[in-house]
Amino acid sequence: MPGTDHILVLAAGRGRRMGIPKALMSAAGSPWWRLQHERLAPLSIPTTWLVSPDVRAALRHAADTPGRQIDADPDAPMFHSILTGIRSLTTDPPQGVFVLPIDTPAPAPAVWAALASQT
Repeated sequence: MPGTDHILVLAAGRGRRMGIPKALMSAAGSPWWRLQHERLAPLSIPTTWLVSPDVRAALRHAADTPGRQIDADPDAPMFHSILTGIRSLTTDPPQGVFVLPIDTPAPAPAVWAALASQT
């Protein structure tokens, strides 16, 4: 029987055009990953972060990092990260999977609830 929904946060890209991974760009005085993490924290939806080595290294030095992190290839296409994330969920398959690119602001809790209620 499927479990609850799950969120995959895609944070493995190199950010070549920006010169820095998007997860590490500064927004409102904090790295972007932290703002996303704060928006996702109040949700009761399990979350997996797909990260590059550069992002993992930056998260290692922070006190408030996202809990579940999976390594993903920063040179592979985005779909490869999605598959990596989905494959990591095989022990307790979720009912549904939300995919959140790191550079898309996480919506408010009511939006997640509305999306999850759709069948």
